[in-house]
Amino acid sequence: MRIFYSYEDLDHALQKAVQRINDFDEVPDDLFILKPAPNAWSADEVCRHLVRFNNLYIRQMDRAYESLESPGPASGGKFRTGYIQHLFIKFLEPPYKIRVKTLAPMYPVETDKTPYEVRNNLIATEKELQNRISEYHSSDLDLNRVKGRNPLLKFLPMSLIEFILYLEAHQRRHFWQIEQTLFKLSGIKF
Repeated sequence: MRIFYSYEDLDHALQKAVQRINDFDEVPDDLFILKPAPNAWSADEVCRHLVRFNNLYIRQMDRAYESLESPGPASGGKFRTGYIQHLFIKFLEPPYKIRVKTLAPMYPVETDKTPYEVRNNLIATEKELQNRISEYHSSDLDLNRVKGRNPLLKFLPMSLIEFILYLEAHQRRHFWQIEQTLFKLSGIKF
C-alpha cells in the first residue's frame, strides 16, 4: 500500500536526518575514518558518498523545477509515489538484505577535510533540500506534477516527491550502514 506524504512529513524527515548526522559527532575521529575491511567504506567515506549523491539529486531536482512552465496548485498538499518508484524506495529501506554496488560516479571523493567538516557538508546538503522544500511549499507546488529524470538511471522518470523520498530512503540506508560499521569496529552503538 502506498502512503501519502505532506510537506510537513518531508520537513520532519529532514529534521530527523540532520539530528542523526549530529549524533555522529559523538564518534571519535579515528574511529569515524577507520575502514572495517580493506574493500569496505569507513563512516567518513559513507558521508562523503552521501554528499555527492545528495548534490547530484538536488541539481536534478532543480532542473526539473526550472523546466516547469506552470507550477499549478498542490491539490491539497498530499503527494504519493508511482507504483514502480514506491517499490524502488522500499528496496532502499534499512536494514537492507541485498547489497548494491555503487556506480563509479558516486564513489566518495578523497578530501583533506576532517570528519566534522564532512558531516557539516552533509548537513549543508540537508539544508539545501529543506530550502527547496520550503520554496515548493510556499508556492503551493504539486510535487507529483513536476517530473525529471533520475540522474543515474536516465530512463527512469521521477516526480519531485519521488526524488525527495528516494534521497531520504537512500540516506537512511547509509545511516544504518554507518551504525553497523561503527558497531563492528568498536562494539558501541552510536
